[in-house]
Amino acid sequence: MGRHWITLVRHGQYDKDFGDSGGLNDTGRLQAMSAGEALKPLRVDVIVSSPILRAQQTAEIIAGALYEEEMPYATDPRLEECVPSLTRRYADWFTANRPNVTPDKIAACAGALFEFYLSTFQPLTEDDPDRHTLVVSHGNVIRYLISLAMEAGEDAWTNMLIYHCSICRVVIDPGGHPMVVAVNDQSHIAPEFRSEQ
Repeated sequence: MGRHWITLVRHGQYDKDFGDSGGLNDTGRLQAMSAGEALKPLRVDVIVSSPILRAQQTAEIIAGALYEEEMPYATDPRLEECVPSLTRRYADWFTANRPNVTPDKIAACAGALFEFYLSTFQPLTEDDPDRHTLVVSHGNVIRYLISLAMEAGEDAWTNMLIYHCSICRVVIDPGGHPMVVAVNDQSHIAPEFRSEQ
């Protein structure tokens, strides 16, 4: 029985002046190309991306590095940028800077990510070989999914940093148990091109 490998990559740096409409900037494209090169040894079976432009562009660049022929990828609205919980230490900041992050939106985000986790972080059937799923999304989303895999509690995601185009990996063993293998691996990106904001 094979193992299900799930690789999570945050999108590259982007032009924040345009909000969610902003595409990757030159640094972001270089970061995405570096991630694609780093992932070449894997046999990625499926790519799932957030539908937000910067994530889709990152997924396209990585897919181009992994496959000679065009590799289609799926978008999943559950992977959109969102805030899955609000801890006391960040409450004042969000009130001042993101007043649109309401309790209803937070609950919807957490629910969508939990649903994605349950449907994606699954063991394989008995006869399946190893499978590799690549998820391209956003820092908050990836941190929350890693926290779920670690059973670390709903607010643990706020204690992690996930840099642009860093790589996280989780493996699901045949018994369905998730093991976090890597978090925020940036070794494929030259130090001068690493970024978090």
